Amino acid sequence: MATVVGMGAKKENSELDRLKEENKKLKYENRKLKKELETKTSSCEDDA
Repeated sequence: MATVVGMGAKKENSELDRLKEENKKLKYENRKLKKELETKTSSCEDDA
């Protein structure tokens, strides 16, 4: 797929790495928010 050699490929790779890092952060945040939501949901059910 990547036939470009040299600067183009390097640029693509660094962009890919950046996106992978961003993805990791977002997945972590997503898990955190899901846990938070579950906690809030269960505490709301306790109040009812």
